[in-house]
Amino acid sequence: MPGMPLEGVPADEWVVFERAVIVRDLFTGGTRTFTNSADARAFRAEVYRQYGEQEGSTHPTVVLVDITYYMAEVYRQYGLPPPAARRRLPSVITFQRKRANRRIVNEDGLLELLSRYGSLRVVEFNSSTSFADQLATMRDTGVFVSAHTSNLANAVLLQPGSAVVEIIQRHWTWNRMDQSFRDHTAMLGDIHHFAWRASHANETVYQSQRDEIRFANWSKSECLTEDCTEAATRVDIVVDLAAFKALLDSRLPLVFAGKSVQQAALPWPEAL
Repeated sequence: MPGMPLEGVPADEWVVFERAVIVRDLFTGGTRTFTNSADARAFRAEVYRQYGEQEGSTHPTVVLVDITYYMAEVYRQYGLPPPAARRRLPSVITFQRKRANRRIVNEDGLLELLSRYGSLRVVEFNSSTSFADQLATMRDTGVFVSAHTSNLANAVLLQPGSAVVEIIQRHWTWNRMDQSFRDHTAMLGDIHHFAWRASHANETVYQSQRDEIRFANWSKSECLTEDCTEAATRVDIVVDLAAFKALLDSRLPLVFAGKSVQQAALPWPEAL
């Protein structure tokens, strides 16, 4: 029966579908990213074109469909030249600050550390930040540092050769959600993506005492429930500055030297 909802169909009654679309989502082994690298690059190029920015890459022509078409229109509308590899990566380190949760407890120390590697800027993207401003920020950034947050979706707008250094909260592993933004940049193939992960209880500050009492001492394998995963979003993070410095010291020279993503790559940090 056309348009018949499945809710309420008796469990012992057969339902035959003439046509069906099966979405490969997180529950069926899929990932939340672009279908292929061509789509990812076309999306970025078209956003720059609509916004009037210059990307300068010489990717082959691709057929734009759905999200790639949207991206192209965005670049054109904003009058930006398409993104392109730069002769020299700008030594601009952009730190994205969080206000509500996943804040960096020792932010002052982290900012002082980041300032050693280039010109440091601190941004706070929120609902009042225009897309044009966000795009301009990503266009001019060499290294983008941020806690794991929805605004990391902007990483696909970085110019080729740029780098992301992601700070991941403890116990954030359910269904590879810790790798969701790395999946986006990997599709482009020209953006470096590294991560430091909080692995110890003393690197996590729960915003709720109830969450701390329940989950602070849970192991990675225990924290795969919905409650524990949700609690992992309501935390602040203490960054191990020595470990973070070691990560930057080992990767940023390669990034600024123009090494490829493959040449500078590191394994994704394992959750402990």
